[in-house]
Amino acid sequence: PKESRVNRAQKAEERYEMAEEIAAQRTDWEQANCGGFKPLFPTPAKEQQYSAHFEAALHIWETLTGAQTRKPLWVRKKEEEEKALARAKEASTPKPKAKLIGKQIDQLISKVKTAKVADSIANSTSTNGGASSTTARSG
Repeated sequence: PKESRVNRAQKAEERYEMAEEIAAQRTDWEQANCGGFKPLFPTPAKEQQYSAHFEAALHIWETLTGAQTRKPLWVRKKEEEEKALARAKEASTPKPKAKLIGKQIDQLISKVKTAKVADSIANSTSTNGGASSTTARSG
């Protein structure tokens, strides 16, 4: 049976957390057994420093091969964080006054038309000396 997207996302998140936990354990072991050597990579600072290069390499590979890869989880996490920041920024900025909705626009148009008709009737009665334009001519 097909899994829902939510279940797959939860499983991916669980795998990511498990991988991070294992990486932390490995890092602790390596630091305890480094034999006096200093790790050069990957440290969090170095990972951030080179992340643009990783993304560029991935983009170039996809372009050259025509393949669409699933983005690494760290890239997806970064995009999600950027989207969340953008949403928070959007929510914090004042919104412009609400635009008129369809019914309101229709009401305004009908008021304008009614006002124009009323103006034209008023103008026609004043130019005819008060006589109605619908009266029959004598003759």
